[in-house]
Amino acid sequence: MGLWLLGAGDPAVLAAAPSIATPHIKPDQWLGWKVDTALRYDRYLDYRDVRAHARNGEVVLTGTVLTGFEKVHAAQVAGGVPGVTRVTNDILVVEDTTGDESDLARRVRDVLLQDPAMKVPALAIETVAKDAIILHGIVSSAELKTRIGQLASTVAGVRHVDNDLDVEPVQ
Repeated sequence: MGLWLLGAGDPAVLAAAPSIATPHIKPDQWLGWKVDTALRYDRYLDYRDVRAHARNGEVVLTGTVLTGFEKVHAAQVAGGVPGVTRVTNDILVVEDTTGDESDLARRVRDVLLQDPAMKVPALAIETVAKDAIILHGIVSSAELKTRIGQLASTVAGVRHVDNDLDVEPVQ
């Protein structure tokens, strides 16, 4: 089985974190920790060995991910952390050598990312059989949910799409 994740970060992750650093932790260390925490607990980012290093509000991301999308998404999540003024994204995209990834999910993800109308806050593509996928996540409209399902079904090798996307209109 394979799982590809798309989408934006979950700002609720940081709600539980104290807003004032303790006297034993320097502000840069605290900001780096907050960004690391946001990356680790982002439910739509396949967190790997990405790390954040902060200095004067500027954050440098290092480490590795499997897709270009994950690299971009990590920077978006980091940039959404209060106190971050700039993000430098030095994350490397590497190939997965474990064989756990689904080529089918990767192809569906690539088709969805090529559509300029796709503005999806949260989407996961799960391969459940060699020719079947399940779409999980949150979209802003029923029309977008339908469009994503239609696009996914056009990918070579996809015979069945279970569109389990939830519609939550943007407020």
